[in-house]
Amino acid sequence: FGTEFGSFGISKEYLGTMQARTHLAPQRTWQLVLGKLSAYSLAVLLQGIIFMAVTGLVLGVDWLHNLPMILLIVYVFGIFAIALGMAIMMITRDMKKTTTIIQVAVLGFTFLGGGFIATDFFGAEFFSPNYYAREALFGVLYGDGTALAVQYVGVLAVLSVVLVGISAFASRRKVA
Repeated sequence: FGTEFGSFGISKEYLGTMQARTHLAPQRTWQLVLGKLSAYSLAVLLQGIIFMAVTGLVLGVDWLHNLPMILLIVYVFGIFAIALGMAIMMITRDMKKTTTIIQVAVLGFTFLGGGFIATDFFGAEFFSPNYYAREALFGVLYGDGTALAVQYVGVLAVLSVVLVGISAFASRRKVA
């Protein structure tokens, strides 16, 4: 959901009537990208907390074990998902193309990350950000994998920074 959230949220500034206002605004485009990313990532974190509360109450999942690290994993993965949606939308500048690309990417990442079936993909799973989030979360929840979780959160953070850079660069393009 975060990927769609990011693409729809930033599309208002880059498609239609808001596009002209965005280009005339005094703030820089990277400031707009970071502002939107900050606000949306907090909303996704709140959704993650609600999900954790419901699954904790209904299914008995023990989220309280190392809660700060779990929240960090959820937050950074949310940032990545939103930044991915923003980057795809700013590159394509077309919501139909963006939605199609996002659906394919999310399904592919989820499959490779073991979201549908946990199996070995002979190293291909390392191309999925979902794999890093899942392994970090499982390491904290089911084992003493905090060091690995920190490493994988770092990977997600670096990927997020790259996507924000791509978004900021793509937002500078002039549209005819």
